[in-house]
Amino acid sequence: PPVGRLAAEPALADERLARVLDGTVTAVSAPLEELERAGADLPQADDLWIATDGAGRPRALLRTTGVEVVRLADVDADHVRAEAGHDDVAAWRRETDGALRTALGTEPDDTTPLLVERFVVVFP
Repeated sequence: PPVGRLAAEPALADERLARVLDGTVTAVSAPLEELERAGADLPQADDLWIATDGAGRPRALLRTTGVEVVRLADVDADHVRAEAGHDDVAAWRRETDGALRTALGTEPDDTTPLLVERFVVVFP
């Protein structure tokens, strides 16, 4: 299966991984443009992938349960709860703005398409 961190910054990857393993986080999102630019295969339901810690060590086997593309403006409290562990959409936008800007190389706006992936932990 593909291997990846849940965040570019090692400390944040460790924090998110801990929240995945304790069941708080069950979704991730990324700008669709970033994935297309990288030539990445888009995830599909039932795909398996390995989440690593901030140092790149494999820590969890995850199975994708759903994938959808949504506009940034359409991210709702259900998604924010699954990705961030709270349901404050405005706070989530503030928390993710810098990462979106870095990934896109430009300012995200309400029409920015995001790939939203939901998953379950298979192992450990």
